[in-house]
Amino acid sequence: MEAYRNDLPDADRRDALRLTTVLPTLSLDGRLRALQDFSETGFRAVLPETYRKIGATGEAVLHMQAAGYRFRKRILFEVRHLDGDSVGVSYEILETVNESSTALF
Repeated sequence: MEAYRNDLPDADRRDALRLTTVLPTLSLDGRLRALQDFSETGFRAVLPETYRKIGATGEAVLHMQAAGYRFRKRILFEVRHLDGDSVGVSYEILETVNESSTALF
């Protein structure tokens, strides 16, 4: 990332001030796995060999805790595409185990 420069107009400093995106983690087969991408309908992650085929399904738990917001959701997922070791999946929420948010300031 380019070092912050004070001589740039305000509009050009936006990239230097960007917030970091926090992705949920996936609890699957007793292990936590980092997600590579995440949305309300799907995610990408490196999953075990048994899930690296289109149409494979599984049950897992999504966990997130960041900036005063946290959740735990039990999901059912289905593999939609493959890209090397990572897979892209769609999911549906089976149960929201807990979800909460607190004010930071």
